[in-house]
Amino acid sequence: MITLMAKLMKGDAKLAGQFSRTKDFWDQFFIENSHLSVEQLAQSLGAKYESFQHQCFDGETVLAKEAMPLTCLASLYDSEFRDSDLARKMVAAFRRSFTGSEVKVSLESAILIYRLE
Repeated sequence: MITLMAKLMKGDAKLAGQFSRTKDFWDQFFIENSHLSVEQLAQSLGAKYESFQHQCFDGETVLAKEAMPLTCLASLYDSEFRDSDLARKMVAAFRRSFTGSEVKVSLESAILIYRLE
């Protein structure tokens, strides 16, 4: 979250557009994958990471890793989770995925923000 916060504090002009693109990414991801098991979702997260990085964050690796779990949960949340079971399933999938330790650290922050545990 350090990179994200630094960009916010500097008023990074690209950040809003990058985060906006994550909504489209996650909407499509859930259309294609929400029916999968946790293990299958974990595999899909690993397979889609690079796509997420380039499609949403113009290849900015660190920012994409920080944002991936946060934007995933954010896309399922309005004033509460539209599908809390799917949110919990995504948490379990991220924990089992091969997305890297930075993603898992960000996941733990996202879990606290959205009070999933």
